[in-house]
Amino acid sequence: VLVEMLAAGVTPNAVTWNTLLNLAPDHASGRAVLDEMRAAGVTPNEITAISLAKLIDTLDQASEVTAELHALRVTGPGYFNTLIVRIHPLLTAEQLLGWAFGTAKALGFPFPFIAFEPAMVGYRKAKRFDDALRIILPFPQLPAALAYFTSPGRAKYAEAYFVEKFDAGFERHNASYALAKLYSVTGDTIQMSRWAETALTFAEQPQKRKDAILAMLAAE
Repeated sequence: VLVEMLAAGVTPNAVTWNTLLNLAPDHASGRAVLDEMRAAGVTPNEITAISLAKLIDTLDQASEVTAELHALRVTGPGYFNTLIVRIHPLLTAEQLLGWAFGTAKALGFPFPFIAFEPAMVGYRKAKRFDDALRIILPFPQLPAALAYFTSPGRAKYAEAYFVEKFDAGFERHNASYALAKLYSVTGDTIQMSRWAETALTFAEQPQKRKDAILAMLAAE
């Protein structure tokens, strides 16, 4: 079809190339389409990025593609959400966080936290509960984290996990906030207040989170 379009003098646009990319069977084929697209002078967009993310199979591919697409300024939340869906089953939660924040730091952009939600859900469905909670630990305010706290039988396990991390001195500012969010969801206002006040004592807490904690306490 593309050959016939060219023969008829019809110039393919971004929609044409994105359609071809979306039909690519594997990463190598997708990269070939992207290369042809750029060679034709057509600028990739976020749809291009999302389509390519769906074809990523390895962490090396993720790093390479992210760097290239970031340089083209087309890596939005949709791209990172799709990318996390693809790569989180290949990694532990610690490896995933390390890769995401390491890549963001190297390329000079803030990683969109909302993109970690598919990992929270995916790890839980795969019964990799510690991995799910490791992602939830720094982001307990996300909808997928709050849903986890209300899942049958999950709240007690989450409570034990966060307390263990706090007692071990691991990211205590995150662990205390996670416990406050957990108790907020489960309706234990006494424990919520205790852990919210504890969370406020850590200098590592960003101001936006401090404001959220104060709002939790005020709503008690």
